[in-house]
Amino acid sequence: MTTVISGFLSGIGVFIFAIYLLNNSLSETEFRFSEKTEKRINNRIFAFSAGIVSSMATQSSSAINSIAVQLSDKKIIRDDAAYFVVMGTNIGTTATAYIAILSTLKISELFVSLIFLSSISLMAIKNKKIKLPALWISVFSLIFVGLKIISQSIPALMNFIDYRLFIDKSPLFLLIISTLITAICQSSSLVSVVVVTLSGLGAVTIDGAIFMIIGANVGTCSTAMLAAIGKSKEGVNVALFNLIFNILGLIVHVFAYYTGLLNWFINLNVAPDTKIALYHTFFNVSSVLFTVPFVKEIGSLLNIKKTGRITT
Repeated sequence: MTTVISGFLSGIGVFIFAIYLLNNSLSETEFRFSEKTEKRINNRIFAFSAGIVSSMATQSSSAINSIAVQLSDKKIIRDDAAYFVVMGTNIGTTATAYIAILSTLKISELFVSLIFLSSISLMAIKNKKIKLPALWISVFSLIFVGLKIISQSIPALMNFIDYRLFIDKSPLFLLIISTLITAICQSSSLVSVVVVTLSGLGAVTIDGAIFMIIGANVGTCSTAMLAAIGKSKEGVNVALFNLIFNILGLIVHVFAYYTGLLNWFINLNVAPDTKIALYHTFFNVSSVLFTVPFVKEIGSLLNIKKTGRITT
């Protein structure tokens, strides 16, 4: 039992550490943009696209949303553009679930082994132009190492856990638990990986997994809220928009579930783990489509208050 738990925790540790390496340099960067770049980043379409791409690259919507708070606080990016960055990051982070599925395939062995050559390159080559790509390849490979350890340890871990702990619980209970766990570990990517893996094993129902994915999206808002502490009204507004965006998605999808509007998706004839990965994307895309028409109204609501600092 101890070996199984330590293996599972080490896989989580490797995965989180890889994500940390990806976004740590971004979070500590002092942002300086030219006037041309600032004009481009304040374009809503560009901001939305940048959110998607950067979140896919770092595997962390939390990191990019925190950066959006920082940029908005420094008046580098307008609130309305930052809101589109936030919506883009929520879509981009869904790529992690597909990577988790890919890690169970034989091709993942190739990605895992890349770290051998890339790490040797990091030590042997001093050319910075080569070292940077080698570092990114190492981190990318490290993500697969962590996912592979997690996917291999969960089946063994489930031998010691009663499946009914997940299956017999109500979807709303699983939503609350998922929200709290994500808020604590500050990573919806990690929670989505575990949910996808549990779905593939049949340890959690499709209904339960759907609510856990919704909870993970709400729980990850905690990072941006923490990043907004002490920031100006503009920075705080970005964090609040992220929370409102995910709460709206929660309301819409919980309503759709209990009225039967999600039955078509639940009954899709695809593998359970793939279905949950698809649902993660569907949740965020539909939330964006629902929220976009109301961005102006939400922005106006957030700007009602004349003061806007979160203090500890």
